[in-house]
Amino acid sequence: MSEQLFFHLRGYRKRASLTQQELAELLGYASDAMVTKYEKRQRIVNLENALRFQAVFRTPVHELFAKDYAKVELAVINRARAMHAAIGCQNCSKCRECQKRAFLEQLIDGSIARAPTSIWSQKKTMPPS
Repeated sequence: MSEQLFFHLRGYRKRASLTQQELAELLGYASDAMVTKYEKRQRIVNLENALRFQAVFRTPVHELFAKDYAKVELAVINRARAMHAAIGCQNCSKCRECQKRAFLEQLIDGSIARAPTSIWSQKKTMPPS
């Protein structure tokens, strides 16, 4: 079974002094069966449930799934490097390509991840859907 989107649920649950049934109730499940499956790695966590875990444990999804996030982040950065290298304009700072270059440079050096707000709120625009 894929190791993606697994985290140490049992450890988080135990640190919170919750039983499987109590955690199931917080997550909105009728029984503790799903919690048991997640703890035994018999079921992969989908996005909705990852967000539920974030809400319960007050820990961002990228921290709950730190190992998986690191793999995804590295792959994105590698693709951003390739995209950056292919940009033809040489920093006129006015054209769309230069705006893209600046975005990719921030992504590559990690400044976007460290920013307190998303790049979309900084630009006061909505992210593409």
